[in-house]
Amino acid sequence: MNLWQRIFELLTLRAAVPRVFGAFHIAMLILVAVVTSFLCVKFKNADKPTVRKILLSIWLVMVVGEVYHQICFAFSYGDGRLVFDYPWYKFPFQFCQAPLYALPFTVFLKEGELRGRFIAFLSSFSLFAGLAVIIYPSDLFVETVGVNLQTMVHHGLQVVLGVYLSVRYRNLSSMRRFLSSIPIFAAFLGVALVLNLAAYRLIAENALDQSFNMFFISPYFECTLPVLSDVYSAFPYPVFLAVYFLGFILAAAVAYNLFRSLPLFVDYLQRTGKIGKPRYSKR
Repeated sequence: MNLWQRIFELLTLRAAVPRVFGAFHIAMLILVAVVTSFLCVKFKNADKPTVRKILLSIWLVMVVGEVYHQICFAFSYGDGRLVFDYPWYKFPFQFCQAPLYALPFTVFLKEGELRGRFIAFLSSFSLFAGLAVIIYPSDLFVETVGVNLQTMVHHGLQVVLGVYLSVRYRNLSSMRRFLSSIPIFAAFLGVALVLNLAAYRLIAENALDQSFNMFFISPYFECTLPVLSDVYSAFPYPVFLAVYFLGFILAAAVAYNLFRSLPLFVDYLQRTGKIGKPRYSKR
């Protein structure tokens, strides 16, 4: 066994598939809650450079995790050599991977309307997606230990990020701000649809894996998301797409408004002395 094979086997170490609400799942839920609470309490008034550093750190962790995730599914060992066989359904442009592309805008854009829209997107649409997965990861747990860890860290950071941004930018929180994020969601959805249409021909003609279904809105493959799968099979595709679009807007609005009240709760705890004062002051 050569060195690269040993490294690959270490990266793809296998164990029993974790149970939903089993020890591993609950431990990760607790970790997400602790990290979220820490950021919201200690950095709720962080200055602008500090906020950008926090966002950049989260983005880098997500990027490294996604690279690892892609390697695990794209490569395998056969006959003593590394074999590349990419599963196209793992292409990194699903709804939960949107923060990989949205976060750089919040890190590097100047303060302004466009940056505010991306912040609102991350504290609504992305937050909802992360919550849905970490609460019930369903069939996302596999036998690869590192992949399970990456799955929970990635989606957990979506929750950490969404809640923290809701707290840090609480003074700017409004329904108008949320509505301004809908074009961002629509843009992601549009890109996913174009990719689905283009990839279907390319992948099918090359006899490769034909399950390319970004955002699960391909007109060629069934949607497997709860509830929406029933809509897909029962109604014409345009109706499904409209329900998908409006449904996610409604779910994101609920998540956004739910956490808009969180800063008031944190302020109350600090006024009553139940938790410490924030470390940074806003400048």
